[in-house]
Amino acid sequence: MSSCATALIVIATILGPITLVFLAVSFGTDYWLEFDVNRSLLATADKEPANNLWTHTRYRGLFRECYPGNDTAFLDTEPGVVDGFCFNVNYELPESRAQFSDDFLVRIHLLRLFLAFYIVALVFFVSAFVFGLILCCWRISRWAYVAGLCAYIAGQ
Repeated sequence: MSSCATALIVIATILGPITLVFLAVSFGTDYWLEFDVNRSLLATADKEPANNLWTHTRYRGLFRECYPGNDTAFLDTEPGVVDGFCFNVNYELPESRAQFSDDFLVRIHLLRLFLAFYIVALVFFVSAFVFGLILCCWRISRWAYVAGLCAYIAGQ
């Protein structure tokens, strides 16, 4: 095996676990989307004070939606508050779908698919990394290229 191939295997062996750590951290974080609401501009545009969930600055992860800051008095009356200022994201379809629009139902389906595909990509990457590492140690180069391609596809 050439020195270039050996160097690439060493680099892949080092970067693989680092990538897995980054994927795991991104899976568990609450900072996927951040919604910044200018409350002073909102107050001048709307005469009545808006104290619902959509008129406050918030950030959202795969599993939770959180409302940071001191202006969270509206959370005292809301059911299902976790950690004082967060809500769990509900991916379940409602029983009665008559009150929801088709766009809302499509949004729920897309969020569920996004979560499922993220988990599938994570499993695919881990398996490709492990198989690629094993095949590189066995020095079966053709299958190592296939495992590397699978890891690349999982990262996309």
